[in-house]
Amino acid sequence: SHYLRANADLQSYHLDDALQGFQYAAEKQNVLHRKAAVETWVGLVLTYQAMQRSDDAVDAMEQLTAFALDTDEPQHIAVAQSCRARLSLLLGDSKPAIDWARSYDVEAHTPSMLMWLEIPLVTQIRITVATGSHEKLQQASKLLTTLSQSARVIRNSYQSIDLLLLQSLALEKLGRTEGALEPLQRAIELAEPGRWIRPFVESGRPMAELLEHLAEQKGSTEYLGSILDHVRTAEQPRARTTAGGSRTTAGSKARSTEPLTNRELDTLELLAQRLRNKEIAARLFVSPETVKTHLKNLYQKLGVNNRREAAAMAAEIISPRNTH
Repeated sequence: SHYLRANADLQSYHLDDALQGFQYAAEKQNVLHRKAAVETWVGLVLTYQAMQRSDDAVDAMEQLTAFALDTDEPQHIAVAQSCRARLSLLLGDSKPAIDWARSYDVEAHTPSMLMWLEIPLVTQIRITVATGSHEKLQQASKLLTTLSQSARVIRNSYQSIDLLLLQSLALEKLGRTEGALEPLQRAIELAEPGRWIRPFVESGRPMAELLEHLAEQKGSTEYLGSILDHVRTAEQPRARTTAGGSRTTAGSKARSTEPLTNRELDTLELLAQRLRNKEIAARLFVSPETVKTHLKNLYQKLGVNNRREAAAMAAEIISPRNTH
């Protein structure tokens, strides 16, 4: 139950809650169902990376590998290897990801995908969509159509969202931009009831461009705008890393020179008072989702990883503000 709840929090980008849930489940790894335990470590890898805590993501990856090897079960080891390739792609190091994708040749059946975070075949397709040739993209697009139809038949919305987004990206890279909007629209329709964010953010800038095109064609909505805000926010540190020619890890975070907005300062002041997100939202007359967005921006600008670290920096930032 903790894995499932943390999984849902990760998908809706409640990252602090997801981290807490996955950490609790990981502490119980020896009494969990083994598959759930393996996927719990996958969840920690993805959550840390979503929080831009790359060093912690790499550490969690090592623990996932060790746990999978201890099970001595090929399917768990395959999941760990797949997750490692996925993390490499997220970190901008495509060569290990491509090497793994070329070596993986095990079929997957949609009924077995259930609500698991790491499906090796889907990761293989993800890598192909990101790095593959025109011919490989065509093959991936056909396979995605088949998998999406199968997932739809058994009403597996969980996996359908990722599959549809990958299908949209593949069609876009094949030059079929208008055709790419149909699976993207269907993915949004499936994702909106749970207000899922993670699948869109993981695809990065190419997804942002598709979403922007969809907004131009169909008109924007509050949910579509929220997705775009999260994708753009996640892309800012990636863009700075690329421009600088090296990857920034969690251990080398530096405070941004970008100034805090008045609303972010208000949020920081209330955070220092140890208020919860719902209480901050009530004070600022905004939604808890908006507070989470402010907190994410604060963490990024301050170069911190969590509420405690942000609150510790609040005094030096807020005190000068209050003297004016």
